[in-house]
Amino acid sequence: MSPAGVPTPGAPEKAAVQSMFDRIAPRYDLLNRLLSGGTDVRWRRRAVEFLGLTGPARVLDLATGTADLLIEALRRHPGHSGWG
Repeated sequence: MSPAGVPTPGAPEKAAVQSMFDRIAPRYDLLNRLLSGGTDVRWRRRAVEFLGLTGPARVLDLATGTADLLIEALRRHPGHSGWG
């Protein structure tokens, strides 16, 4: 609800979506790897290689989800910083 006590449009839907993601998040990465046959891991590695990071750099992972792409970039280039 808003401070004036008026219901906020979309609030119940937002709570329902958040609850759904909270339930599936612990299993999402495992299922993604199984269902993709590891393809998700390979494309992340290739994407990080494609970035061609050299020297100090900042990596921004928009719509990060579980942050796997950002984690891979920082794992392979520990001197960099990132936000997801």
